[in-house]
Amino acid sequence: MPPRRPRPQAPVVTRARVFRGRALNQIAFPLGGIGTGNVSLAGRGHLVDWEIFNRPSKGLLLQHAFFALWARAEGRPAGAAVLEAAPGAPFEGSYGYNAIAVPGLPRFAQAEFSSSYPFARIRFRDPGLPVEAALEAYTPFVPLHDLDSGLPVAHFRWTITNRGKRRVEASVAMSMPNPVGLDGTEHLVGSRHAGFGGNRNELVHDGHLWGLALTSPRYGPEDIRHGSVAVGTSWPRVSAVTRWPAPGGWELWDLQAFWDEFAATGRVRGPSDAVASPDGRTHTGSLCALLDLAPGESLTVPFMLAWHFPNRVNDWNTEPEVRGRVLKNHYATWLPDAWSVMRHAFREAGRLERESREFERAFWTSTLPVEVMESAGNQLATLRSPTAFRDEEGRFFAFEGCGKGYDGGSDRAGCCPLNCTHVWNYAQTQAYLFPELERSMRTTDFTVNTRPGGDMAFRTLVPLPSAPLWNHAPAADGQMGMVVSLYRDWQVCGDGAFLKALWPKAREALEFAWKGWDRDRDGLMEGEQHNTYDIEFHGANPLTSVLYLAALRAGEEMAIALGEGDVAGEYRRIFESGARLLSTRLWNGEYYIQEAVAGEERANQHGSGCLADQLLGQWLAHLAGLGPLLPEAQTRKAAGAIFRHNFRPDLTGVAVSGRVYAMPGEGGLLTCTWPHGGRPKAPFPYADEVWTGIEYAVAALLVWEGQPDEGLRIVRAVRARHDGERRNPFNEPECGNHYARGLSSWTLLHALAGFRWSAPDATLRFVPAVESRRTSAFFSTGTAWGTLEEGWAGRRALVSVGVSGGSLSVRRLRLSPALAKLERAWIEPSRTFLKGAVERRKGEVQVEFAHPVEVVSGQALVLSFTA
Repeated sequence: MPPRRPRPQAPVVTRARVFRGRALNQIAFPLGGIGTGNVSLAGRGHLVDWEIFNRPSKGLLLQHAFFALWARAEGRPAGAAVLEAAPGAPFEGSYGYNAIAVPGLPRFAQAEFSSSYPFARIRFRDPGLPVEAALEAYTPFVPLHDLDSGLPVAHFRWTITNRGKRRVEASVAMSMPNPVGLDGTEHLVGSRHAGFGGNRNELVHDGHLWGLALTSPRYGPEDIRHGSVAVGTSWPRVSAVTRWPAPGGWELWDLQAFWDEFAATGRVRGPSDAVASPDGRTHTGSLCALLDLAPGESLTVPFMLAWHFPNRVNDWNTEPEVRGRVLKNHYATWLPDAWSVMRHAFREAGRLERESREFERAFWTSTLPVEVMESAGNQLATLRSPTAFRDEEGRFFAFEGCGKGYDGGSDRAGCCPLNCTHVWNYAQTQAYLFPELERSMRTTDFTVNTRPGGDMAFRTLVPLPSAPLWNHAPAADGQMGMVVSLYRDWQVCGDGAFLKALWPKAREALEFAWKGWDRDRDGLMEGEQHNTYDIEFHGANPLTSVLYLAALRAGEEMAIALGEGDVAGEYRRIFESGARLLSTRLWNGEYYIQEAVAGEERANQHGSGCLADQLLGQWLAHLAGLGPLLPEAQTRKAAGAIFRHNFRPDLTGVAVSGRVYAMPGEGGLLTCTWPHGGRPKAPFPYADEVWTGIEYAVAALLVWEGQPDEGLRIVRAVRARHDGERRNPFNEPECGNHYARGLSSWTLLHALAGFRWSAPDATLRFVPAVESRRTSAFFSTGTAWGTLEEGWAGRRALVSVGVSGGSLSVRRLRLSPALAKLERAWIEPSRTFLKGAVERRKGEVQVEFAHPVEVVSGQALVLSFTA
């Protein structure tokens, strides 16, 4: 009896944008897990950017890696086409259009792309074929589960629909060259490469799984080129070849022989043995699923691609102690090869798909503005791009981005290694979705990179633990930000042992400010302060000083929790002094400026300029629940001034001598402006640039400061720039592709939903920033994730905390001030009723239960109110 065909779950209905025509040009949707590398699905359906070789490889294509469809209606001629839309212009090239993309084969006439990460979908149509084809591609993504979300695998589900009245015989073929021997540094030309030779493609039948295991014995287990790839399907009727025949000896005849056979018969025929390829060459294999469709019937065929390249080499640092050292990827410690990845992914496919779809539902059915959901959701790809990796021990590391590196060469290296504190100040996504990985970064920050006395190296050298420390002056903004991040991480997880272990070094890092940046302990940073603009600010300035205030507040709270009242009192004294001085000496009546330093004018300062980052510390304080750092009226006014002076709906006329991330005719937020004159002759180097990471942070700040419309205008401008035609919606570069600063977009969800979680207090806040009859928003904590909902019917309201994964122990809820009388509270679906005391607290409604309420996956805590 044949195995039952998998029954895919119905896709979640979202408000995702649909891309067509020229808007498909730049789309590249990364498929791959945390720390595994990617291959990207382009908007027209082809596979691009094969970044599976432990390095960025933008533009790397593998010849003959494609899907194809054959279909024949009863009594009609057969038709065949590559499962891609026709490529877009330009078509020029010294040898015609790029041959590696096999452009001479027939393709579908039209395609439409949409996505709700981690799922991408493409619909294909062509009047010349009797069927329609739709692709759904994804890699499992499950919050709080780094292993499930860290698989080097891509799933492809092809749904073929017979749209006619005749029975149709059809087939879907996946072809894949054996790429073992590549290291990702060179473009591939055809099937020839010096690293090839001895490549073997083995046909495997493993239970219900058919596939090809692509290996090479040429490279030993410690070689950086060592690895394997696998393709497979659980479809019960297949044909397969391990290598295409080459009847004429020329490479082009390989493709011709494959296509002639497939187009004529809908089958792949040829060798099925595992013969080693000759030196400098590799083989292409094909796997073909065979279908019969009744009129109107649809069938879904699953394919999987898996890869396993365990070794990466440190070729990004120049320090001799680490240059050339080999690191092993974490996924390789529990999955020995690509076929093992394939088998695991197949065995767990039902559970992983179900949980990934539940994340898609919880996240993408939110009522928050769609541009906000795209900004936060599309950036999730950054966590699983080559920007990030995990070492053998599971520690998480990240470049700032993926690009040319320091040498200015091709896009084959990570930029600005590793775990840069002043960039990671902005990145908030991982702290809430994969908090264990974020905590591994804090452990590295404080137990490895903080020297005796508190001087923190703001970049990490690997491999740990033997690597030396980065030899550079500490970054004032990054160091203060990591103190705040430690507090945030403790709030997310509630792990007192984690806080206690890192606190001594965190205290040293905070108090290091008194050795140079704030010698007089008056709460203003005034010494030489290296910062995220890759220069040193001199004198008091809002960027570092407001971050310092946030660190002092975080330090105060952590010291109180650990019973160090005297330390907390000193931090409070310095905080109050700094807040008073900053709000008087640096306030120009409209926003905060840099205080002039006596003597000649220095280069790389901002002076009287309106710095977009002037309230970065307050943004972090809002997120972490540390409260206002400065007079609230000043903060609101300064946030409005940033929008008024730095946001341009049309950047035409802005002269930029540096990098250009937004063009004339597009909108964007400038890093700094001088609305009242006084621009220095040589301001800091990035003053005229537009960075999405700062744009998102300012947008969320504006929401928190009661100006949501202005914040959303900034977000809409970012999304308009990443429209598929001009830029990739899934890649926001700065210093390299998939730049980590853009992960600041996650805070938009917290700001608009009014969400905050404190695990030590078991308190969840949900106070939507914009009044609506219904608000639904995604939430995640250190132990649970799901959906928050507030809905009104007349003067009655329901509030729901639905848990989709994990479990939540909550003692207090802080809710909208419009809520008044609590009628009842209960757990769904068991209808277990609860008693809660209600009081008004700081303008909000607080519901406190006598004991912590446990809400597990599949349950919801529901409360009904009258206004």
